[in-house]
Amino acid sequence: MAIEGKKINLQRLSPDYNFNIDEEKAEYVLKQNLKKRMSELQYRLYAERKKGLLIVFQGIDTSGKDSTIRHDILPY
Repeated sequence: MAIEGKKINLQRLSPDYNFNIDEEKAEYVLKQNLKKRMSELQYRLYAERKKGLLIVFQGIDTSGKDSTIRHDILPY
């Protein structure tokens, strides 16, 4: 735990420590929040009818571009 005014010795901290967070639940919550935010931003762009949006997916074969577009972009 960090204490105000005290130095933190990073060598004493394990990079593997996960703070007892359920990673699957955290990922789900993060995705839901991002989807909500993307939906809000998309609505603003549509309502203003002034600006466009270009999203570029760059990656080697089998890096997940297609599934990301299918599952995260097309539903909007």
